[in-house]
Amino acid sequence: MNTKPNQCVESTLFCQAHPGEIAAVESGLVQTAYKLLCNVLESVFPPEEVRKLKRALDDEESSRFFYILRSHAATFIELGVEQPCWNWIDAYGFYLDAVGTRWPYMTQERRKMLLDCAAVQVGVKAPAGTLS
Repeated sequence: MNTKPNQCVESTLFCQAHPGEIAAVESGLVQTAYKLLCNVLESVFPPEEVRKLKRALDDEESSRFFYILRSHAATFIELGVEQPCWNWIDAYGFYLDAVGTRWPYMTQERRKMLLDCAAVQVGVKAPAGTLS
């Protein structure tokens, strides 16, 4: 019988094994979110939405930034901001999956791969096969 690993335990073990990398990705997510907000979103989003996004970052609530940004996904193409927005959303999703408890069969190896993907997306790690 194939039993599902306890993902609360698996997440805790992963976070204990990779604290520096997780902190670097978290910092990179916040930094790139500020850049996205200042360099892209301020010029295309309504001022109230920009204020909400900035407040989320200022309050150190990147998850709130994620959900606000994600709620505007239908407008990304129309506004011409799909690439930078989806890059950040993807990075945050990779991070959440790496440290979270959501997927019943998540392995430590898969968590590490997802954390590495998030790190590449936010620029704290060079992509595989490149010189760092």
